[in-house]
Amino acid sequence: MDPETGAVVGGDQTTAAGGAIYANPTELVSSRAIDTRTFGWLAAVELLALVLLPGLYVATLRRRRSVKAGGR
Repeated sequence: MDPETGAVVGGDQTTAAGGAIYANPTELVSSRAIDTRTFGWLAAVELLALVLLPGLYVATLRRRRSVKAGGR
């Protein structure tokens, strides 16, 4: 497959005539233990940020409104 045009570039007659075209598989799993550990921590931190940051933002906005409105 040509990445720019999407046209079939190589192959035999059956492939060009409408046969199935499969991509070459690549390795998706990290091959080093340090990569697995690093990406695991990164995923955990991102999930905590997704859960905690919206609540902290709302709490900050409420606190600012109460100070602005006279300390209620």
